[in-house]
Amino acid sequence: MPKVNENTDIIVPLKNLIAVIIAVALSATAYYAITGRVTFLEHQQGVIWKKIYFLENWINTFEPSESIQRAMQVQQDILIRIAVMEEKIKELEGE
Repeated sequence: MPKVNENTDIIVPLKNLIAVIIAVALSATAYYAITGRVTFLEHQQGVIWKKIYFLENWINTFEPSESIQRAMQVQQDILIRIAVMEEKIKELEGE
């Protein structure tokens, strides 16, 4: 069995050496691209969740202003009057 030490010569064909270097470069590039993409997506997910929590809180604590509440009450009163008028019209048409 040959002894291997720091002075041992290794012969590698140039095309194999270039192929190994290219494979390592492609692997490193792919790794950093994938980790960068995952990091970006995790950040985006965090931003979206913060926005969802903010909007959910806003929806649950929303209180319309007085003018909007008055307008809604007026609309409700109008709908009731319309319903009463429709009933009276039906009574008159039935006579």
